[in-house]
Amino acid sequence: MFRNLYFEIHQYYIKCTHIIILDFADPRAGVKVYIQSRKNGMTMSEKPKVLVKFFASARDTVGEKDLKMEIKKNSKVEDVMENLFEEYPDLQEMEDHLLISVNKDRTGKDEILKDGDEIAVMPPVTGG
Repeated sequence: MFRNLYFEIHQYYIKCTHIIILDFADPRAGVKVYIQSRKNGMTMSEKPKVLVKFFASARDTVGEKDLKMEIKKNSKVEDVMENLFEEYPDLQEMEDHLLISVNKDRTGKDEILKDGDEIAVMPPVTGG
């Protein structure tokens, strides 16, 4: 059993070179594998997190300058916005006018997010 498990993990290790730690728990309690990524320090059991920043009237509506949110792997901007609209219904009233950027680049709702991304939520601003 352990030989097959080692082989499967070894194969996975070869395919995913960013894995650096394989730690086994007490075999009597069952086998538990702990995997850590060198790239971002995130374990496989942790969910990716994003930072959502709010500007102008969006900030006033939410009542916060920024929020840290856990997301599912392969979540899109649209998923994060839907969660925000559920939690802050007044924000949804601005949905058609909001500008969204990811890591300071304007983006669409289909953009796939990754751990550590920064999302900016901005209503249109006028002035001179």
